[in-house]
Amino acid sequence: MKILVVDDDVVIHKILEKTLYLSNFQDVTFAASAEEAAGLIARGTEPFDCLLIDINMPGANGDQLCRWVRERPGYAGTPIVMITALGEKKDIDRAFAAGASDYVTKPLNLPNLVYLMEQLRLSMRRKESQERNRAKAGDAAPDDGGVDFAAPMLLGGVAGEVELAAMEKYLIRLSKSGIRHEAGFAFVLRDAARLHSVCPPHIFRRILEVVGAKIAAALAGRNTLIAHAGYGAFVGVADGLAGDEDERAAIEREVGRGLERLGIPTPQGAVLRVVPVMSQPQQLCFAEGERAVEALYRHIGEAEARGWSTALAV
Repeated sequence: MKILVVDDDVVIHKILEKTLYLSNFQDVTFAASAEEAAGLIARGTEPFDCLLIDINMPGANGDQLCRWVRERPGYAGTPIVMITALGEKKDIDRAFAAGASDYVTKPLNLPNLVYLMEQLRLSMRRKESQERNRAKAGDAAPDDGGVDFAAPMLLGGVAGEVELAAMEKYLIRLSKSGIRHEAGFAFVLRDAARLHSVCPPHIFRRILEVVGAKIAAALAGRNTLIAHAGYGAFVGVADGLAGDEDERAAIEREVGRGLERLGIPTPQGAVLRVVPVMSQPQQLCFAEGERAVEALYRHIGEAEARGWSTALAV
């Protein structure tokens, strides 16, 4: 596992070098700044498998580096763990909004960090094993233009977008930090399965990208994080949502504005409309992060139920 550690503190370098070496992580490169790290990544012939990045550094900071890395070829799904001395919610939001997969705080809890790295290594090996088995069996990856209806994916170009797994980590980390001020919500596309079945893959993906961007725009200024959850659904968290029906309906109308002009013809001669439906936002105030994650996913079911009821009313 090829690791890049980016931190301006040489003491952190020494601590992590010894800790990772003793835990059998021996291919570790260190950089003292975002600029140095960017040079190593740009000149490298093979991408790093994992990055540990300090969020606060002189010059370009860690979240700027994280955003830059995410735009590099081969790094869209690379685990990026942000290191921060600050445990406030705004700093956690900042890390995940930049594209972080997880974060740890200083002073470092070394056993927890080693456990996290071991989990990342195990996940990488599992993925490599699956790819080898598929190659041996002669199975090709399905070529559907990058759109698997059931699979969560990063759409790109959506403000505040994170991977679904990172969203789960975010909620768990916030709960463990005692910070619980988020409202959870979901958006689903009504008739999403039918849209997926009749649309060319690139058109369906473009619909998801547009809807994701419109959700982000409608909730701008609320420290919003959004993740595509598969099945034409999005889950998210945001600050300052009151949770009343008037607010929910207003946000839903804002997201849907303009989409009503899109009509997707079906082989049967019908026309499918792109209709985003929002769940009722609710505060995720749970002591255990896992319960907050479960509550967030329940919003998908609630939005789907709203979609069915509105379809019947049309």
